[in-house]
Amino acid sequence: MPAELRAELRATTKTFARAQRSQIRAEHRSAAGLRHAARDIIHAADGKDGSTLAVLLATLVWAAILAGRWHQTRGHQQAEAARQAVKHLQTAYDNAAAPQLAALAHRQPKEEVRNTLANDVRSAVPEPADRILTDPNWPALATVLADAEAGGHQPHRLLADAAARRELTTARLPAKVLISRIQHTSRNPAPNRTAEAARRRTPASPSSEPSPTPTSSTRAASPSPATNAEPAATGCS
Repeated sequence: MPAELRAELRATTKTFARAQRSQIRAEHRSAAGLRHAARDIIHAADGKDGSTLAVLLATLVWAAILAGRWHQTRGHQQAEAARQAVKHLQTAYDNAAAPQLAALAHRQPKEEVRNTLANDVRSAVPEPADRILTDPNWPALATVLADAEAGGHQPHRLLADAAARRELTTARLPAKVLISRIQHTSRNPAPNRTAEAARRRTPASPSSEPSPTPTSSTRAASPSPATNAEPAATGCS
């Protein structure tokens, strides 16, 4: 960990130690949520452009939130310890993610593209749409969506899938939360491109050859250096 983050993480360690103690066996659903968070921590290692630390911290925040909720529903005193751990982790995360978020916001797409992407947000996630679009991280999210679309993904589908992974109502900064989820998904090949590649590898008669469909790449973000083609940032509650 960078030296400037170590104080918050040491405080997290001491605080969360109190939240780990419980004599009650976790219910299946709660345990499944924590296991999912643990898998996310493992996969955080594939972050690019310096995002690994931010992704790791964001996932640790989510794991601590889940632990706190489990204790809170049972009236345990450890819930307060978990909440304090979340605060320390959020501070560390904000410091770690700031450079990546600033880089994304700096190359946000043009206003016309942002307006189109805003319509995707309102359509895909109508309930928290206003909070997402007024989040100071909306320009960075617009860049992530435009980059993903240029790679063949559909912003509407990415937004809907990302929102379905976890509720956004309690998210501190919902746009920041969506950034990390969408970046992780958009690093995978786009479904339509994968299907097209498979089709090209499979011999087909002229009559069965499907006609090409137009892509949505016309809404891609403004050009950026190759080194910034996939800048990384992440988000947490």
